[in-house]
Amino acid sequence: MAILGLGAAILVNPFPIAMRLLGFFPASISAILVWIMFALDFSETALLLVYDVRWRRRFVGRFQPALAPALATLVSACRETSQERNT
Repeated sequence: MAILGLGAAILVNPFPIAMRLLGFFPASISAILVWIMFALDFSETALLLVYDVRWRRRFVGRFQPALAPALATLVSACRETSQERNT
């Protein structure tokens, strides 16, 4: 699913250029062109966000049990450093 989101986002990016070269897009001074480009940019951003979330969820789910001990070690190291500075 993640790779489909990335592929769709990659295909959305050159779409306006291809449509303009083929003569399917309105003139450059047209007001409707602004809304078309806004919609395409919005959809590209949404697809990239879906890809990013799906991709990160794939890896975080595997290593999540290791996060708690790592976080505990980090907190204790910060606490020790803070206590050393106060003394």
